[in-house]
Amino acid sequence: MFKTAEEKSAAREAAAQRVLRKEKLAQEARYRSSPLGRAATALAAGATVLQLILPVDDDGSHAISQIEAIGWQLQSVAFAFDLKLTSYPNGTGQLSSIDSASRPMGLYLFRRG
Repeated sequence: MFKTAEEKSAAREAAAQRVLRKEKLAQEARYRSSPLGRAATALAAGATVLQLILPVDDDGSHAISQIEAIGWQLQSVAFAFDLKLTSYPNGTGQLSSIDSASRPMGLYLFRRG
């Protein structure tokens, strides 16, 4: 019914360990889903080709450098725009306006270095 000070301390420690394990698993999942994590996983699996689609920005450039640093060689690049359209109907259900947004994306093909 009542816990001793040692039991309370052990319960707090166990709870803290669960939180740390959960945070570590979340951090590992974020890494595995990142471009570098996907490249490292493919390299470890013995893949000879890696294809990634990344935004064309400073983060994408940084990711490419990191991927080449672990053993991939950039082979080719193609560019396209990620286009998003949003339409707004008026009160009668007819189209009244369309908003569009786009951002440049790069399709990167790497070969094992």
